[in-house]
Amino acid sequence: MHGVMPMSARDKGVTLKAYPRLSFHISIRGDVEIYYKIEEKPAFEMFGISTLVNADGENPFIEYLNFGRSAFPTEP
Repeated sequence: MHGVMPMSARDKGVTLKAYPRLSFHISIRGDVEIYYKIEEKPAFEMFGISTLVNADGENPFIEYLNFGRSAFPTEP
């Protein structure tokens, strides 16, 4: 921590480091009001792609990556 052996800490001219006490401050917010309203909009169409992933499978994360690569190819 100080860069010297403990037995050398008292030697003349040895500089030691001091660290301030650690402190933590936790701030939880949520007191700002958010105004909203529910509106009805006319129907509209959407599109998308989907896949089924076996979460109990051997490696579901590879399936996620493969789906993402097929849905958003990087090469034309």
